Amino acid sequence: RSLVELLDPRNGERILDLGCGDGTLGVQIQAAGSDVLGVDTSPELLQAASGRGLKVDRVDGQDLTFCDEFDAVFSNAALHWMTDAESVV
Repeated sequence: RSLVELLDPRNGERILDLGCGDGTLGVQIQAAGSDVLGVDTSPELLQAASGRGLKVDRVDGQDLTFCDEFDAVFSNAALHWMTDAESVV
């Protein structure tokens, strides 16, 4: 099963794609009817994700200020870049 299948996104859910990269997986989640916000620190990757139709914001995963705004957080191949794991989790 793919990571997106394991997430099992549902229509109307609000999902944070942490370290969204170019938005490939976020767009798949969005296709399931979820409201996805992709965050990353790379302007180039955010531009690519936005170009795919993903809502994006430039946010450092180690400095998140969201509180009870999402039904789920999805991250693939990003957490290992964040050296302050406690601030992310």
